[in-house]
Amino acid sequence: MTEVLLVAYVRPQFGVLADAVRKFSAQGARVHLAAMFDLEAEGVAEELAKVGLASTHQLPRTLKHRSQAVRRRLGQAPRGLRNWTQVRSDSWLRSHGRKADVLVALDRAAVYTVWRAAELNPPPPSSSWAAPCLKAAVSLACEGG
Repeated sequence: MTEVLLVAYVRPQFGVLADAVRKFSAQGARVHLAAMFDLEAEGVAEELAKVGLASTHQLPRTLKHRSQAVRRRLGQAPRGLRNWTQVRSDSWLRSHGRKADVLVALDRAAVYTVWRAAELNPPPPSSSWAAPCLKAAVSLACEGG
């Protein structure tokens, strides 16, 4: 079975997300979502329940768990590096990233995280756009991967 890991920093349009998940699932993929946006926000849980994801995970939303020196150094860093520093030690993300056949960044802020996660793990087909990832998932399914 093909494993797909979606990473989102910004709350996605749930209709578009549901359509992408449906297409992945139709090809025999299990789709997981790692989210920086607040999964506890009003209405989010209900919308995500309709999407049909295999699992969801709340990524760390702040740098409070990091040292003051790291927070100070990252103050002027590019957004992608700050985001990656927040989540790179998250065990759920690392575990699911290692298992994923396809990694997908759902927004621009997640591209660097997906790139770094792909770099740390055995290289899956990786892209920041859902359409190429869907093609990659289809090709993996056809190859029996």
